[in-house]
Amino acid sequence: MSNRINPIFNNNRMKLGTFGTNGVGPLTTVPENYTANWGNSLQLAQMADRAGLEAIIPYSRWKGYVTGQPDDRTGRVMDAFVWAAAVAASTDYSAIFSTAQAPTFHPIVAAKQSATIDIISNGRFGLNVVGGWNRPELEMFG
Repeated sequence: MSNRINPIFNNNRMKLGTFGTNGVGPLTTVPENYTANWGNSLQLAQMADRAGLEAIIPYSRWKGYVTGQPDDRTGRVMDAFVWAAAVAASTDYSAIFSTAQAPTFHPIVAAKQSATIDIISNGRFGLNVVGGWNRPELEMFG
């Protein structure tokens, strides 16, 4: 691992990164659509890292977007914290983020997980805190 500063704080005025390679999302259903599996996700993260992109960011999802279809592909998403830890251990330069929906995480758990990933990443971790938007998903948490 390198001892570089988190690239989010570099002198580049525009930061570049990847988003959402821990899942597929609902944008397209074409056959050649990205397949979210660990091999593809790791390969993309390492390519972005070698290319000097500043950030690699997952999204958080607890259930598929399509109500009543539990096997909907939008629900197949790797956990953002576990994914971030694995990507952090497998990259060198890019800032590695996790995404936490504020209503779904206890702050102490998110802080502990974040601190651990920051150690794994040698100071390259960042946390993307969001409110969430998928009502049925948030209702799972009361």
